[in-house]
Amino acid sequence: MFTYNIEDLRYIFDSVGQSVIVNDAKINVIVTNPPVDEYEQRYIHSLQKVSRGDIVTLEGEKYISITETVTKRHSKFKTLIRHCNVTIEKEIFVEVFVGESDFGEPIYELVYDHSEFIPAIVDNKSFSVNNSSAWRYPENQMEVIVRDIEENRTLFSVGEKFETVGKSWRVLNQDLSKSGLMILTCEKI
Repeated sequence: MFTYNIEDLRYIFDSVGQSVIVNDAKINVIVTNPPVDEYEQRYIHSLQKVSRGDIVTLEGEKYISITETVTKRHSKFKTLIRHCNVTIEKEIFVEVFVGESDFGEPIYELVYDHSEFIPAIVDNKSFSVNNSSAWRYPENQMEVIVRDIEENRTLFSVGEKFETVGKSWRVLNQDLSKSGLMILTCEKI
């Protein structure tokens, strides 16, 4: 009964949509605003699927899709994106052979290779889309939300250390219960 002509939808997206980058691919979306709250959030409507955990670059700022998008709504996809309030720099080191010991055993040294910059949401409250069930972490803990990809699982494995918001942190737990997102519980060190 309520079917939409896909060509009409394409015309609308091409005419009034704006270009964003989703995981390095440019797409046209229509951006709408949810009710104002403490987070910078937007709804994006698109003809292509934007999955939970995807990184969206909108007007030069990084956002992460925080809602699961499985099926179309009125012939288009809709997802809620939240602004990544920090970029975490993780220095990557590699082992380099530097010689042999007096006993002929190889000696390796860790050498800085490059830095990875990971957009993240850092908060001192538990992750909730509707804030009604959020709870505060103790003063020495925080929550970090990053995209769930293999590289991030390694960079933020339990026990790994990193710096952000002017302090050093250690990962206590990786919560992978929300597909596409890795929700980390971290403690100040």
